[in-house]
Amino acid sequence: MSRVEVLLPKWGLTMTEATVVRWLKSPGDTVAKDEPIVEVETEKADAEVESPATGTLVEIIHDAGSVVDVGNALGALEVEGGAAAAATAPPTEAPAPVAAEARPSAEAALPGRPPAGAAERKGPRASPVARRAARELGVELGTVVGSGARGLITEGDVRAAAESSGVSAASSADASAPASELRVGAKEPLRGRRKAIGEALSRDLSTSPQVTLTRSADASGLQALRQTTHGDYSVNDLLIAATAAALQRHPALNAHLVDGEIWTFDDVNMGLAVDLEGGLIVPVLRGAGTLGLDGIRNERLRLVEGVRSGTTTPTELMDGTFTITNLGAWNIDAFTPIINPPQVAILGVGRMVDRPAAINGGLVVRPEMVLSVTFDHRALDGRGAAEFLDELCTLLASAERLGELVGAGSTPR
Repeated sequence: MSRVEVLLPKWGLTMTEATVVRWLKSPGDTVAKDEPIVEVETEKADAEVESPATGTLVEIIHDAGSVVDVGNALGALEVEGGAAAAATAPPTEAPAPVAAEARPSAEAALPGRPPAGAAERKGPRASPVARRAARELGVELGTVVGSGARGLITEGDVRAAAESSGVSAASSADASAPASELRVGAKEPLRGRRKAIGEALSRDLSTSPQVTLTRSADASGLQALRQTTHGDYSVNDLLIAATAAALQRHPALNAHLVDGEIWTFDDVNMGLAVDLEGGLIVPVLRGAGTLGLDGIRNERLRLVEGVRSGTTTPTELMDGTFTITNLGAWNIDAFTPIINPPQVAILGVGRMVDRPAAINGGLVVRPEMVLSVTFDHRALDGRGAAEFLDELCTLLASAERLGELVGAGSTPR
């Protein structure tokens, strides 16, 4: 018999650590190869680490709540000797970059993915933040009735259940703390995904020179096309299609900066920021430049539903080459988005609203939206970002040009 360690995989270029959420197996349990064995939380999502071999779990090295670096052991198995060598392979790392003369595709240049077909999470369906709240408040999820989509248990459901049983969210506050004039309703440590996101953004801003260009875009074409298609496509669907088209004309923004090298991609893998309790999740629409609007709409709906139901897999959050974040639904006019590394650019979208505009000496009222593109000045200059933004604004103003993208992929003509 041989000892095999269960290592924390590296899912994505920027992942450095994860927090152990709970063990799905106990010491002494028999586990099969590729069977989920421990649940962890990264800065992007909850995920299950699968057993590297068939054997017996003999040690839990890191308990729930522990923060573990990528490549470190979470636990250990006892397996038959012949299986040990293959089972202890190190976590997946990014392959050597392709020669600079060739622009690698996203599939070829990015890190390997976690094993496909991971089993669904055991127990009641609950969002990641709801599960964490249940652990902190001592609430058994099996006793909570979910109010979310298809019975999904939300953080609010958990806190309501805790209050009904007499558990206060602030019960863990330090009673010996010195008196203060401020009345604190609750104290919650910065942890889990919220902490990971904060640390990542602080690190990114301190190491990369990020510059934001902002422009008010004529959205007449976008609005007209939505009307002629009877609202079949959302604003985000049209934005994704138009942005993918503009990126194919300006590929310098559809790139990664990795270890001092710029990797430019042929495929546009579009990240779409989705708001979730505890932080944003960014699922990726792969090959957005070739999906066409029908494909974009269907894939967007599937990915957003996965995020909100807590069933998103690490694979669906990987390999993004560019990101769109839209705060229009919250009536925000403009903001400064922060790049999601190793990507080199991100697009921020404000609300669409009617505004007066001077056209050919006359005054007209037209729908407009403020677009803000933030780019890494190490990877490209302002001119390249400005030309991309101009291309995108031209597309959004023309219903005819946008219409060319319907059903035909978003390859520019």
